[in-house]
Amino acid sequence: MLDQGTQRIAMGGDEHPLSISQRRRDPFLHRSDVPPAEFKTGNDLTGHRLAEHPDFVTRATRAGLPTLLAVSGWPPLALAEDGGPLFAEASTREFTAVPRAGLAWDAAREASRKEGLTAWDAADEAITARAAAILAGQAPRVSFVYLGAVDFAGHATGSGTAYRAALLAADQRVGRLVAAVRSQPSGPEEDWTIVVVTDHGHRDEGGHGGREPEVTTAWAAAAGPGIRPGAPPLVARQEEVAPLVLAAAGCPGG
Repeated sequence: MLDQGTQRIAMGGDEHPLSISQRRRDPFLHRSDVPPAEFKTGNDLTGHRLAEHPDFVTRATRAGLPTLLAVSGWPPLALAEDGGPLFAEASTREFTAVPRAGLAWDAAREASRKEGLTAWDAADEAITARAAAILAGQAPRVSFVYLGAVDFAGHATGSGTAYRAALLAADQRVGRLVAAVRSQPSGPEEDWTIVVVTDHGHRDEGGHGGREPEVTTAWAAAAGPGIRPGAPPLVARQEEVAPLVLAAAGCPGG
């Protein structure tokens, strides 16, 4: 997982088997109830239709649930930059910045790549520590945590030592987030749904890519009530993530 960062959603849950599915990313995802203009194909989100079709964290917040948005590095997810914030409302909002140079992986020299890898790793570590503390203490009902170091490593260095190191670090951080959820006093009595998603894959040589199968194929992993390994996947397309999360949280329209 973890190409365009780790995007992690957690709501009430105990231990359940993990189900993993691959899915193809179509930048023009069509649904009967959502116009194509909502979906974006680049990193500038200007012109989105999220006011009419809000994100799941915003919908959960408006439904009165305590929510957490914790984002490492990429401003449009959490801040009013480049058309953002993609997630409009949250009870608790955390953002850890990386230097602007760390966002320019495509123009990075070797020294800048190393600085970028260090900066993204530090941002991921900081947001993980903050999110874990909130998950353990405040117990939000719906959370979204974004880790971005894997994405930077894949774009800037391709598949190799740096990419594998970023993957391992992200995997360990996701484990800490899961442990924080389960550390709550009521954790053993609750059923939590945990979803890990990525929005694209990578070419081995790095860069951004386009419509190559290895770039447009991504995967999702989920565990929680009603999710069984070997059963038809509950998430096979990007637009299926939000309904799964909202339904698990008991939100109207989930």
